[in-house]
Amino acid sequence: MDEEGQFDYDPQYSEALKRQRIELLREKGITFNALSIGDPEDKPHMDFFQKGLKIAEEDSGCPIDTRYAIIVGDSFGGDLQTPKEQMGFGLVVLFQKDKTKTEIIDEYQIITGNLSEVANFLI
Repeated sequence: MDEEGQFDYDPQYSEALKRQRIELLREKGITFNALSIGDPEDKPHMDFFQKGLKIAEEDSGCPIDTRYAIIVGDSFGGDLQTPKEQMGFGLVVLFQKDKTKTEIIDEYQIITGNLSEVANFLI
C-alpha cells in the first residue's frame, strides 16, 4: 500500500511472494518441473494461460491438445473460465475443500472436494 492507502503493484515483490507460496507446495510433496509465475500478466488474462500451456508443451516435449487437458482451480472466474470458454479445455475442475459430493455442472466442468474423483471423468 502506498501512503494514500492505494495498492502499489511491484512485479518483483509480487513474484517473490508467489515463489514463497510455491515452495510451500514442494514442502507438501507436490513436485513439478516447470513453473509459470503470473507476472506481469495474471489470471484470468488469456496470456497467462497461453504462457503456462507453452511451458507445459516445452516440458513434455510435445504439443498439448486442450480438448484432452484438465485444469484445476479454486475460482471459476479466475482459474477456470478462460480455459473452459476460450481455450476449449476438456475438463475444468473447481476444487472446494469442504465439498463432500462431486457435482457435474456440464460435460466440461465438475466441482469436487476430492481430487481423486477427477480420475472418474478421464476418457
